[in-house]
Amino acid sequence: MEKKDKPKENKFKKYYPTLFIFSFFIVLHHPIEILLTNFLVNPILSKVSPDNFTNFGIIVLLIISLIFFDRFCRKKIIIPNTYLLVILLFLIIYFYYRFFGSTWKFTGFKGYEKVKYTDIIFVSVLPLLSQLYFKLKKKQPKTNLPSFVEERPIENIKDDSFQRSELAKKLIDKILNTKNKNSFAIGIYGKWGSGKTSFLNLIKENTKDKNVIEIDFNPWQNYDAKTILIDFFDTLKSHLSKEHLGISRLIDNYKKSLNLSIGNSLFKMILNQNNNSLSDEEKKLKEAIKQIDKKLIIYIDDIDRLQAEEIFQVMKLIRNSVNFPNVFFIVTFSRDYVLEHLDKITNNKAAEYLQKIFQLEIPLPDYEDWKIRNKLWNLLGLILLEKQGVKCDKITECKDKCEQIDDCEIVRRALFNKELTGYNREIKYKQLESFRDIHRFINSFKISYEKLAGEVNVIDLINLEILRSKYPDVYDILDDFLVKKEDILPLSLFYLNSDIDKQLKEKLRVDKKNIERIKQILVELFPCGNIAAMKNNLSINKQAIYNCLCLK
Repeated sequence: MEKKDKPKENKFKKYYPTLFIFSFFIVLHHPIEILLTNFLVNPILSKVSPDNFTNFGIIVLLIISLIFFDRFCRKKIIIPNTYLLVILLFLIIYFYYRFFGSTWKFTGFKGYEKVKYTDIIFVSVLPLLSQLYFKLKKKQPKTNLPSFVEERPIENIKDDSFQRSELAKKLIDKILNTKNKNSFAIGIYGKWGSGKTSFLNLIKENTKDKNVIEIDFNPWQNYDAKTILIDFFDTLKSHLSKEHLGISRLIDNYKKSLNLSIGNSLFKMILNQNNNSLSDEEKKLKEAIKQIDKKLIIYIDDIDRLQAEEIFQVMKLIRNSVNFPNVFFIVTFSRDYVLEHLDKITNNKAAEYLQKIFQLEIPLPDYEDWKIRNKLWNLLGLILLEKQGVKCDKITECKDKCEQIDDCEIVRRALFNKELTGYNREIKYKQLESFRDIHRFINSFKISYEKLAGEVNVIDLINLEILRSKYPDVYDILDDFLVKKEDILPLSLFYLNSDIDKQLKEKLRVDKKNIERIKQILVELFPCGNIAAMKNNLSINKQAIYNCLCLK
């Protein structure tokens, strides 16, 4: 079956209340006119007499208001569009009564009756209305200036370059076909930057036009474990109250019964099973959720931002507090992080604990090597071209231009055709394990390359920035790993310390796996038998220098 396109968001929805009130005024304008006449116009405004003293006061008010609103606009303080719409509609109403209506007679300036005192309202808000004009006229300027790369999760199936949308579709199909009497928890885990949030978005794409209620719950926005529970039920109430008129009261009652026991030890997994009050409220809420007859999918993202007790509270919430029919939890997390923190609470039984929480766990695999390499090249190549004034939307469209630029062609060959580079150099791109790693590296490399292009060996600079983005602590004390051997003017020769493993363990407490990864970068940075050639602490020598260093 062909998938329907995602419905576009209604941009005008936020204006509906204002337009409704405006329409309401038009329908009831006659009784509103009587009300204003009796309580505002006759007792107050009709008493204003046109004389020189009043003229002076009105002019002073006009000047003050113009100065205030002019400064307001000059500071470029943004006024919400809804506020501007209210002002515009108010002026339309005034314009009608001022020139076409016969309900009220407006008092004019002494000596110039055509200009009314109330006209200062229109004149004073003109600076504010000018902001509305420029908003409508303004277009996003196109810029050729270099910019940072923003990390964003994918939002559409068309952006799914890892073919995970099919898995997301199958997952939703299974959820829709499952008749569960108790909540069903699905854990989606992977490393940081592995695309967990993107996978959630793909799942959401497959729920359009389905009989589901979706709730995004962000526990990391709370400041402690207890408020997570309170915030969850408030979020649940705000969504379900649209589906069931009496459910708000049921949720409040159930929340109160839970609060009677949340002060107990967090080690007690099953709380208040013999508490009749809690049991009664739970049954009522379960029945109401069952009556809604829709799948309730609750997404919980980034619980690996939480502390140990907060993670435990979320797990307890899933396992115990929200054990309702038709409810599905889809939770994303870094498994290693969660296990490490839950071990502190569960006496090193976190793995067994997670098995009791989640009925299904889906691991997101690491990015494949060729995808990392292609992504890196797509971004890196554009930076190298941009520095030479060449603009391209995609690096694949500028292959010929890349061949004419030394740095661009050297990097391309180092990534895809290493044997053609003319010297045995390698880019340690495999150290970048995710798109998040790539984005961090690219933003760091952009700044360095902007300053050092043409002065350094580009592959060395890339490897150095990989080191800085992945292992900043190592980068900060890089000089400690080098030993000066001798001077060959205008150069100085350095060796890598033979006890580098020991230094990494003692100074930075790096584990064995990462020690090997760090050494791979350092050895590549300092070739010719682990000898490094450095002009100074800020620069790396270009290719020709390596030839003379390799002569022993």
